[in-house]
Amino acid sequence: MFNIYTQHIYDRRIAAVPNSIRGKIITLISEYSTLLWSYATLLWSYATVRVSLTLLITWLASKYIPILVGKHLQRYPQVRRIIQKTGVTLIWMIGLLVALAYAGVDVSAIITSLGLLGFALGLALKDTVTNLISGVMIMLYSPFERGDIIEFGGHTGKVQWIDMKYTTLCNVVGMEEDDIILIPNQALFQKTIIVKEKAKQVESRILQEESIES
Repeated sequence: MFNIYTQHIYDRRIAAVPNSIRGKIITLISEYSTLLWSYATLLWSYATVRVSLTLLITWLASKYIPILVGKHLQRYPQVRRIIQKTGVTLIWMIGLLVALAYAGVDVSAIITSLGLLGFALGLALKDTVTNLISGVMIMLYSPFERGDIIEFGGHTGKVQWIDMKYTTLCNVVGMEEDDIILIPNQALFQKTIIVKEKAKQVESRILQEESIES
């Protein structure tokens, strides 16, 4: 209702302006718009301007996009750091390639070289990359958490730590007290995991045992 009333007042004010003045205002706005567009087109024709604007936009994107991503991944600090660093690298790579293209450099050979390099690194670091991706998936979907008692590969223990490459088990049944097991995250996606007890259940059980003993 307020918007309709405001629009009505605006229309009445516009209608109160004489037609001759209204026509001059419209003509003036049109001329200035055309002039500004001509200047913008002229400036854009210079390679230096195109390169400078591209680098400015790249810098702004590399600064603010990771901040926005980080706000949505505050619960997963390790995942957040990797995505932010990877994102900044990709943004600068794309920005520099576009800037070089605007500067007149043939970037097709660079893109081909980067593709071949990425393919070679992917093959050479296949297991490492798979473990990293598996670590990200575990942290995001949380099939188990720190403090849970799980059984995997014939071993039962408490999840001490989850990082990007390994999941660490401690207090493993049948092993020394100080012994730990490092399980590659990739393996956790290939075999069955049995969650024996959740961390909260473990804490309540320990408290009950301590209260009984006291």
